[in-house]
Formats: sequence, C-alpha cells, structure tokens
Amino acid sequence: MEIISHSWGTVVAYEALRRMDPLSPPGWVQNLFTVGSALSIAPVRALLESPSGDPRPRPSLVKRWINMNAHGDVVGGPLQGYFRVDDEFLELAPYGCNAWLPSPVCAHGSYFQTGNTR
Repeated sequence: MEIISHSWGTVVAYEALRRMDPLSPPGWVQNLFTVGSALSIAPVRALLESPSGDPRPRPSLVKRWINMNAHGDVVGGPLQGYFRVDDEFLELAPYGCNAWLPSPVCAHGSYFQTGNTR
C-alpha cells in the first residue's frame, strides 16, 4: 500500500497511521508521500498526539517516508529533524506556476496538475 497525502491531509494521515500502529504489521505502508505538508508548521506539530511519550515518532506501519515541497508553497516545508523522514525533495519547481515568482496558491496546488510527472 502507498499513501499520498497533501496539505492538512498529511496531518490526518499521520494521526490515523499512528492510531493504527498497534493494529497492523510494521511496514504495511510501503511508501508515505507527503506533499505540501502542514506537518512542517510548528503550531501543528505541537498539537499532535503523543500516546507513547515520543511526540513525533514515525508510524511503525510506514516503511519509507518521502516528503516533497514546491518552491513558494508556504504550507509545506522540511520535515527532517522533526520526523524520521527517509527522503526530502524541497524547493521543487512548482508545475504550471510562474518560475520567477510563484504564487503560494499556485505552488501549493501544483503537485497534482495534469502533466506534472516530476
């Protein structure tokens, strides 16, 4: 299974996966892709549940976690250092946006534009 989550959906996916930890085998989710993740926002991270005492452990169901962020996306950002993310691809070209000065709205919505194969 693979999960692709965006924006606030990354928070929902993270919390759901954490709650499922005791119910499913480790590594059940091959890849968790977070794009434009609200998990990068400090006040959001501060509100996450902490059932194990570790405020932001990696869900045990996730085998590999990949975080992506488009240049100009003010919602997303780096997660390494806060979560056990395997790979991060930051400052990606926002597809379909002005290359010099992408608007935050365009950048945040650029991940799922038709033609964006990157």
